[in-house]
Amino acid sequence: MCGVTIGETGSDTINFRFPETKGERIIIRLDAYNLSQDEVGQFFKRFAEGVARIPDYQKALADNPFVLELSFELYLETVN
Repeated sequence: MCGVTIGETGSDTINFRFPETKGERIIIRLDAYNLSQDEVGQFFKRFAEGVARIPDYQKALADNPFVLELSFELYLETVN
């Protein structure tokens, strides 16, 4: 797991840690195993929609030439 910051400078930013991804799509992906698909799906949908409405994140993404697009993916799987 990797924690990075969008829209700031320093060693914890995407452009510093992953310079080869400049101008690429950033994907926030949640892999969930053996969890309620309805509950996790609803939570992740609210999270993805909510992040897009936060003014600080909107500004950070708009002002950052490094990030082309931010998208969200959810993978739900049942394992035994």
